[in-house]
Amino acid sequence: MFKTFLVFILIIPALWAETVTADIAPVNGSRIRLHETPGGIVPELPGSYARTEEGFPMLPQFPWTVKLPTGSGAVSISSEESWETIALSIYIPPLSEPLPLIIEQALIVTAENSNVYLSDAYWPAEPVELTGTGYQSGCPVAEIMVTPLRWNPATGELQRLSSLEVNIETAPLETRPLPSLDSEFRRMLIVTDASFESAFNDLAERRNSQGILTEVFTMTEVYASASGRDNAEKLRNFVKDYYTANGLDFLLLGGDTDAVPFRYAYAMTCEYGLAREDSLPCDLYFSDLDGTWDANNNDIFGEVADNVDLYPDIFVGRAPVENVSEAQTFVANIAAYEDCIQDDHLQRVLFLAEVLWTNPYTNSGDSKDYIDEHFLPDFLDITKLYQALGNENLATTMTALNAGQNFINHDGHAWYSCMGVGDDYMYIPDVDAVNSGGRFGASIYSIGCWSTAFDFDAIAEHFLTNPNGGTVGFIGNSSYGWGSPGNPLYGYSDALDHLYHDYLYSDWSLTNAELLALTKEYFIPYSHWENVYRWHQYDVNLLGDPSLRAYRISPSSITVDCPDIVNVNTSLIPIQVSGVNPAGLTVCVHDQGSNWDVTVLDASGAFTFVLESPVTGDVKVTVTGPGVRRTTVDIPQATGPDPVISQLIIDDDMEYGQLSPGCSSDLQITLLNQGTENLTNVELVIDAITGPATVNQNSSLFGAINAGNESTGTPYISLDVNTTAVNGDVITLQGDIQSVQGDWDISISLLLYAPGLYFTTYSVNDSTSGNANGIPDPGETFDLTASIANVGMLNAASVSCIMTGYPGDVTWLTDSVYVDSIPQGGTETFTFVCSLDPGTPSPSFPWLFFDIISETADYESPDSLRLTVGETGISNDVESGTAGWTHSGTLDLWNISTADSHSPDHSWHCGDSEGYHPNMDCSLLSPEMILAPDALLSFWAAFDVAIYGSDGMYVIVNDLTVSSSDTLDYIGSGGALGRDFHGIGTEWCEWSYDLSTWGTGNTIQVEFRFCSDSDSDTGPGFFVDDISVQGAYTGSLGISPQPPIIPILGLPSPNPASGLFSVPVNIPQQGDWNLALYDISGRLVLTMTGRSPFADTVEMDVSHLSSGIYFLR
Repeated sequence: MFKTFLVFILIIPALWAETVTADIAPVNGSRIRLHETPGGIVPELPGSYARTEEGFPMLPQFPWTVKLPTGSGAVSISSEESWETIALSIYIPPLSEPLPLIIEQALIVTAENSNVYLSDAYWPAEPVELTGTGYQSGCPVAEIMVTPLRWNPATGELQRLSSLEVNIETAPLETRPLPSLDSEFRRMLIVTDASFESAFNDLAERRNSQGILTEVFTMTEVYASASGRDNAEKLRNFVKDYYTANGLDFLLLGGDTDAVPFRYAYAMTCEYGLAREDSLPCDLYFSDLDGTWDANNNDIFGEVADNVDLYPDIFVGRAPVENVSEAQTFVANIAAYEDCIQDDHLQRVLFLAEVLWTNPYTNSGDSKDYIDEHFLPDFLDITKLYQALGNENLATTMTALNAGQNFINHDGHAWYSCMGVGDDYMYIPDVDAVNSGGRFGASIYSIGCWSTAFDFDAIAEHFLTNPNGGTVGFIGNSSYGWGSPGNPLYGYSDALDHLYHDYLYSDWSLTNAELLALTKEYFIPYSHWENVYRWHQYDVNLLGDPSLRAYRISPSSITVDCPDIVNVNTSLIPIQVSGVNPAGLTVCVHDQGSNWDVTVLDASGAFTFVLESPVTGDVKVTVTGPGVRRTTVDIPQATGPDPVISQLIIDDDMEYGQLSPGCSSDLQITLLNQGTENLTNVELVIDAITGPATVNQNSSLFGAINAGNESTGTPYISLDVNTTAVNGDVITLQGDIQSVQGDWDISISLLLYAPGLYFTTYSVNDSTSGNANGIPDPGETFDLTASIANVGMLNAASVSCIMTGYPGDVTWLTDSVYVDSIPQGGTETFTFVCSLDPGTPSPSFPWLFFDIISETADYESPDSLRLTVGETGISNDVESGTAGWTHSGTLDLWNISTADSHSPDHSWHCGDSEGYHPNMDCSLLSPEMILAPDALLSFWAAFDVAIYGSDGMYVIVNDLTVSSSDTLDYIGSGGALGRDFHGIGTEWCEWSYDLSTWGTGNTIQVEFRFCSDSDSDTGPGFFVDDISVQGAYTGSLGISPQPPIIPILGLPSPNPASGLFSVPVNIPQQGDWNLALYDISGRLVLTMTGRSPFADTVEMDVSHLSSGIYFLR
């Protein structure tokens, strides 16, 4: 439903306190409905809610928060307002006693409050009430209640606010938001029943050994140390205290609801009629730790009035185990999955798609195909069982599950006892019978109703407690899922489903809980009202370990080199990881005592752990990370010599103290014998090198090294680094340490340090010799300011940027710019002065090529940007008439309205004073526009339509260049599996869509098409405002310069990419070409070569690369 007001904040500083002023601008009175009831007129305002005072007039009010300065709290509030009359001589009945939403009661006549009903004055006397200070994402906010209507019982006159300004006095705040101790390490807390403690201790040990500090507490311990009105609140308060004292990332609720409590949360009334359906089992209650979730103290948790900010502070999952055997199975299945006891199924995906409705026909297979085409890499083996294809039934589903699947995506009907699979249903005994030979999957994502209703014996639970097959995670609904009849791509549950799978292969480092939290977080701006978006915040839950990271691909094996033994003298544990790109892998070292340490590797794969205490027992080294098999090496206690490198000093002729391109360096190596026996005649010999360098001196002599002593070798190992080396390259020296007592293999990996300078964005200032619109136009002279970032590992000194290639209609008045330095991780701007010929095409998009040069490490790199000349796109706030927009269609009601707007007074509205009508099919069409590079469509919309049915708006791009149309989105009605009720919407929210796939220079039109079904249940409809299509001022990073006008390298597509991407290459000159892909550190990760002349599209496969930013050169 609609939120009623927009808030604009001005903070005014004072000496000891501050006054925060908020201008609250009401919407037009046409949004107010006067509902006739047997008792009188009840005003209704979407987004507002009945007050709570029994016997007082039933006027709506809504909660609002206003951000306050850090460290302050609200102490008082005053307001200045104006009113306008909207009704005369009406009677507003008194509010009855609030009742729990799930209890049906007979109508009770409530007595009027005589102080109000016998007075000749407006009530309430003040429109705002300060209820306290709270926190949203750690920031203090004033919590206020606004009553936007007032009524005079004597005259019956009803007025609404036409303007409102609140002044909030603040003072230093004694309390603080829930703080989290900054921790160097990730932490997990497991709470469980005492009978399950042993099983979950095994999981805690597993997590500790991979670098996640984990503790287990029993519920007996929790209840003894925390207060609260019930067990769920006691648990939440315990978690908050732990979070504050220790820091916390993950919480595993280690038990079903009889063992570990849960909370029902209220999002909205869905109007189906079951007593439990609107009470949503919601583990977000233990994740979003701000506030109490019951700000109005009515024991209904999660209401809009409770000021739940919805943002997760920690990541939560639940182990739905009911007995010791299930707890042991839950933990054992996780170990089997992570250790890859079976791994031939980890690239398999199973899609299960029903026809959700036959009228209108809704084939959820369309939604699965969309996920396949847009979000999943090509290397996956996807099995598609679709009812529409005739191949989805219980038998085919069981066959696929028994084969083993890593990810399962279920788009169909469900209940807590079953899941729809075509014309059949899969029941709990079927899940219990799955036997995949230990090929456990990472997760199931189901949009079906009630599949994860964990307050029942839900079918989702059985996937996690089957010792022979199933999955280690399940994401699903604790009540209804929501679709859109006739729109299989655009149901509300489908929206989350799509975004989850987008994130799944966009960032391989995310755990199951982080993926779900990130997905839901995207929709929080849409969820601050009673609507289906808010429903999903509470309704969609994770069963499973929140810290488990799913394999996205069959994992690679790695090699871990470390000492052969440990003993009483051991103080260093050097490790070297190879076999894959080690950057980003996590290594944890711990013994059976107090030694525990963790690090994240860089591209060298090398790290030396310094132990804080003498070694107790054996030492374990565990390596984990995206795309690699979890690997553990045991280092036993033993006696004998143990030589390790204790110090390596790089003495380079450039005096950076690091290897860099073109340098000559001596490596001063010190060996420590941390064993129990002496070493004699020690020599280090390098016999192989990989990377861009050559070895000049390959051996060092150390003499005798007694146990516990060190020795520095001479002569020093020396090497020369190639001038072609780049930032992030790795040089690895392979050899051995030789002595009379034995030989030890050794590997020394060293990173190359250099600047990494790349163009990021540009801006235009044409105020001196142009029309001051910030756009370069033909005939103008303007300042072009380019930003250059240093993403390398060395500061860049004496940096020049020199234009080298550009079209003939571009003239440079300043073509070379110099800055003193760009620090590592920093950005500097370079302002050129450019003039465009009056005959320059407009719009046009010329490439400008330039060299970036630094004296540091003799750095030089070509780069480029693509300039946008002339007007492109569109920007329309609907304040200047139609501005070229047109509309037509069946029952066309598109019009410019003052009934509601985002800014300032007007918007497009598809409806009349009564809202929209049945059987509409009409479109609002933009003027034609030309797309700039990386164009983005954005607009603001507010809407209120029936919950069920198919009333909604399609967002469409019409490509006039190739005469095609594509639907970007559907916004509107849905259905909880096909029922018929009312009332969904949001107040003003922003929607945005990437248009880069339509190509630079293409001509398009944006279309908003509204359609309604034949049902008479309607609403106010859609309001659209502040429509924009704008390009991004960015270029292709690292493009080699070529003659003017001929862009040799186009933009990669798709971008982002998860599998294959293609890039146009056009090289007219004869010779050899090399196409190289670098990661953000500047390390070369992929290359292709060929012969020119060449003009074609080149495809590169990046499916094996970790997610992140890469540069194409």
